[in-house]
Amino acid sequence: MSISYPRPHHGSASEYQVHGFPYVTGSTATEVGASTPIKVSFPFVTQFIHVTNIGANDLYVGFTENGVTGTVTANRFVVPASAGSEVSPCIPVKCKEVFFLGNGGTTGFTIVAGMTNVKEFPVLSGSNGFDGVG
Repeated sequence: MSISYPRPHHGSASEYQVHGFPYVTGSTATEVGASTPIKVSFPFVTQFIHVTNIGANDLYVGFTENGVTGTVTANRFVVPASAGSEVSPCIPVKCKEVFFLGNGGTTGFTIVAGMTNVKEFPVLSGSNGFDGVG
C-alpha cells in the first residue's frame, strides 16, 4: 500500500468545489500606464477573479502580455472607467497570472481572487494550444 497521495492539480475537481482562500491586491489610481502592462502573479491557481477599475481611464485585463497589449480584437476584456469604481463580473477562471494595461492614460485596479491549493498550472499561450488568450 502506497502512502503517496496525489498532489492537487488543475484537473482536481474537489479544489474547485470548495470555497477559495482569499487573495486581494491592487494598485494606486494612476499606477497602470498605457504602454507597459502590470503583471499580477498569484501564489496558487485561482477559482475566480473579480476586477475593479479605480482610475479615470478604461482598464484592459488579459491573461497574457500579448493578449492585453494587442489590437482591438486582442484577447482581453475592458473594465470601463466611471465616476465611481467600475467592477467586472466575477469570472470563474483558472489562472496563475493576470495582466493590466490602461487605455488612453493611467488607471488603477483592485483584484479579489479565490485561491485553490493547486500550485502548478500550464502556461497560457496560443503556442501551448490555448486559443483565445493571446
